[in-house]
Amino acid sequence: PSRRSYEVGLSLMNAWGSASNRWENGSDFASARRGWRDIVLDLAGEDEGEDETRRGRGPTDWDALCTVSFDLGPKQDFAVEVLLSSDTNDEFEREREDGGFEEERTDSSYGNDYLWARHVAFFGQNVLLESMLSIGQVDRDRRTAEESPTRNFEIHDVRAMDVLQGRQDFSWQLGDAHFLKSGWEGRRYDAEYDYFNELAFIDSVANGFGVEPTTRFAGSFESVHLGLYLADRWQITPRFVVEAGARWDRYSLTDEDHISPRINGLLDFGGGWRGRFAWGYFYQSQRPNELQVEDGETTFFGAERAEHRILGLERTFTARQASWELRLEAYQRSVEDVRPRFENVFQTFVLNPETANDRIQIAPEAAEAQGAELFLKRRGGGTFDWSINYGWSESTDTLDGREVLRSTDQTHAVNLGASWRPTPRWSFNAVWTYHTGWPTTP
Repeated sequence: PSRRSYEVGLSLMNAWGSASNRWENGSDFASARRGWRDIVLDLAGEDEGEDETRRGRGPTDWDALCTVSFDLGPKQDFAVEVLLSSDTNDEFEREREDGGFEEERTDSSYGNDYLWARHVAFFGQNVLLESMLSIGQVDRDRRTAEESPTRNFEIHDVRAMDVLQGRQDFSWQLGDAHFLKSGWEGRRYDAEYDYFNELAFIDSVANGFGVEPTTRFAGSFESVHLGLYLADRWQITPRFVVEAGARWDRYSLTDEDHISPRINGLLDFGGGWRGRFAWGYFYQSQRPNELQVEDGETTFFGAERAEHRILGLERTFTARQASWELRLEAYQRSVEDVRPRFENVFQTFVLNPETANDRIQIAPEAAEAQGAELFLKRRGGGTFDWSINYGWSESTDTLDGREVLRSTDQTHAVNLGASWRPTPRWSFNAVWTYHTGWPTTP
């Protein structure tokens, strides 16, 4: 028989709803979410005066997901999924400034659309094959302009990227001690750029505008990424498990080949205590739509190499009819071949960062992030659950032979979560977060 269920939710920033259905040979699921930043900003905004005018819808966003799954027999499943999302901003603002008027116009949209199919098949009792094929598109259409007594600018930034991806993951249980994993993936990217930026500042000496060089870029890029991996999970003893493997990646955009070895393990100490460790290399390439043409970049950089080291200790136990989870983890991430990046020193959050006069390039020789996290969670034993997470961290760049804190470095961070479920149908949740301030240095 068919079984249907529905869910709706409200938060301070969005509303969502979902519906699911299960029938004899399959199931379907659909969900949609709509943010109301535009409504919140309207309610929180000040009343317009004689010297101020605002028009437009403001920032809006939505997304929708739909999944249809089919049972093709006792050992096969097939699913088709669609994800659509959009983020737009349509605003006009005019206000008095420095004896004149400042006008800002924004009409921008960002979209992500994906369609993919998944197939899962078991062969015998010990072999699993998962296959996936997807197509997607990532769009950006940013159009904004400003006229004021101190500067004028106009930006036209249109980018589109099509992605075609296929991958297969193979798992094989080789007896009681070994679990083999392998697979491949391939992605093809096609990206197009159409960028224009004209910026002019007032020259107080000449009593007129000083026009900076106009930035223009139009072009297209094609890229293919191929990857292969192989790993073996080996149960050395009933309490000690190690997984070791390696991955090969090929990036045609920068003509690179990389091999990244990795290893991780789990040691069961008994009494609910477990220890974990991990080490490995990870390469992060620059995708064809990530070229910073707004800052004058016209060539792609090679992949960054990050070396990860992780140690962890955890315990799960039951006390007073509640389930408890305790986890302590320390990590270090060292990065080589760091890509240069552009940041705004004083205006951290700015709608059009390339127009600000505090824009600088940061080109580290290396980078490092390290820290430790403590996590404690309680569930069950009543209608009230909670969790707490504390993190200490440090994130630095190596510049001219010395370590400099990154702009997003935060030494201390705390996250508190609470959930109250008075009935099986209702749940109320609250989250509180805190972190120490981000640094600004010369």
